[in-house]
Amino acid sequence: MPSSESTTQVLELALKMEKEGREFYLKAGQKSQDQLGQKLFRALADAELEHMEKIKKIHAALIGAARWPEGETSFVKGKLPRTAFAEALDNLGRLVKATSDDLEALRMGMDLENKGLLFYLDRSGQATASGERQFYQALVAEERGHYLLLFDSYEYLTDPQAYLVRKEHHGLDAGG
Repeated sequence: MPSSESTTQVLELALKMEKEGREFYLKAGQKSQDQLGQKLFRALADAELEHMEKIKKIHAALIGAARWPEGETSFVKGKLPRTAFAEALDNLGRLVKATSDDLEALRMGMDLENKGLLFYLDRSGQATASGERQFYQALVAEERGHYLLLFDSYEYLTDPQAYLVRKEHHGLDAGG
């Protein structure tokens, strides 16, 4: 059974990861030449901030009570998927031109989200309190959602027509 100290150390590492992610997304948003890319990276930076705030709250509770606080497992939903990428799909008549910097930022973002996902998945498997396990599982879902948003954005920006054909025909295959 992990000690309270090791749990707080894990949260400190998680906080550091989320902070680095936020800083990365803020810089990527500032560098992006496209308004849609700016919105996407800003939304991801805001999501990382929400994760940081929740981690800080749990960390403070652990320091004060030396046990995992119950009820700290959910995140605000609905804000992120309807951001820049969804707007790009809604505005298909507009030419979306990604720079190599934007594409590299999307690839790096996918890598960051995947590392976070694996970290939180490992932590959920090691959790001893149900609230702790639920919290890490919620973070796994968040990171997976961020990864998929970045992945879809990357695919769309590199080949919009092929992306749309794949998405429109998904599930129409016989037997699917």
